[in-house]
Amino acid sequence: MGWERAGSRRSRSASRLLPPAATRRTIASETAAAAGAAAEATLLVRGLAGLEEKVARGEARRRRRKTAAARWSGGRRNIEKESGEWTRTQLYRRAREIAKVTRMS
Repeated sequence: MGWERAGSRRSRSASRLLPPAATRRTIASETAAAAGAAAEATLLVRGLAGLEEKVARGEARRRRRKTAAARWSGGRRNIEKESGEWTRTQLYRRAREIAKVTRMS
């Protein structure tokens, strides 16, 4: 919103601590966005937990198989992805974005 752009400049000078008037108007909408982000963050955490569980299941399956490749990859490879389910990378990337938004607000 206006904050991403102002981010690097704001950190340079103390006068930048108060956002410009134009940005002040968007703060209300941004706090709403942050609240939405917080709600999404809980969903993300749940998604990550589900993913970890799936990874653990994959590791258990590979432990039964006892293949060298499985020991190498730590069982993280070729975990079947359900359609519509987020991949590990997507989840972590989104989590980082949300962290950025919540830090800014």
